[in-house]
Amino acid sequence: METDSLTEAFNRNYFNNFISKLNKLNINLSRLGAINIDLDEFKYINDTYGHQAGDEVLKDFVLILNKSFGKKSKIIRMGGDEFLVIIENTYPKEIESDLELLNSIIESHNSHSKYTIKFSFAYCIYSDDFDNIYDFFNYIDNKMYQNKYLRKTDNIK
Repeated sequence: METDSLTEAFNRNYFNNFISKLNKLNINLSRLGAINIDLDEFKYINDTYGHQAGDEVLKDFVLILNKSFGKKSKIIRMGGDEFLVIIENTYPKEIESDLELLNSIIESHNSHSKYTIKFSFAYCIYSDDFDNIYDFFNYIDNKMYQNKYLRKTDNIK
């Protein structure tokens, strides 16, 4: 099974198969883009409103990701409140434009929703700086957690 039963996004099993295929095929990955996204304060929603509310937020967020990135992307729920968007044949400007659309849709959603969606993210386009596809995804994951930490410490000040 390669889809998440709650959100209908692809799941970690799909991701593992996808990168395994990419690693085996000797193809040019120079226009492969990825965005790692982690919901902020998701535990607060679960603790305050209940897990059913948290489930609704996750489903809403996947719908928003699909609106923002469209059919050209693969939306993957990596687990919990962490998502990965993979976009083949893309450029940084396209990803930045899609992220602007994502922010706009999130703002609209938050203006009329009981639950505020906030997120931290990092994105990158594959380059020869990476030894392999695994290093690429590890880099994005680490960068996202750095960004999440910075957002948290900025909110504390």
